[in-house]
Amino acid sequence: MKKSEDGVDDRFRWRSGCPKLLYGLWRDFEKDGYTILVEGESDCHTLWLNGFPALGIPGATGWKEDRDALFLKNVSVVYVIIEPDKGGETVKKWLSTSSIRDKVKLVSLGTFKDPSGLYLDNPELFKERFHGCPKCCNPLA
Repeated sequence: MKKSEDGVDDRFRWRSGCPKLLYGLWRDFEKDGYTILVEGESDCHTLWLNGFPALGIPGATGWKEDRDALFLKNVSVVYVIIEPDKGGETVKKWLSTSSIRDKVKLVSLGTFKDPSGLYLDNPELFKERFHGCPKCCNPLA
């Protein structure tokens, strides 16, 4: 499947009637006391490859408070990658009223859109560069 002529990207669309879930729930994302929330599956794979616990939100609007917040009740800190686009603003909006807001730290990757972009820029330095990002986290205002 590919983008249509009008620019609609159906490659990453959930089938009608399929329940959306956080991606990675089968993994031990609680073991380190923190996890990283990202938009989508590919960023989860990038983080897992490099030893970071992560869960993927099925798109910026895919968070469902009564379903998803419960999975994070035993996690002390939730780092949320905020992408520099409309989706990032959408994530900040729902986070501001979420029950997880007090344990959230927002992460900006500067000129990189997401963890995969940071990784592709220089795979050998990814861990070192990504480890530096939590220092830049700001509590959710």
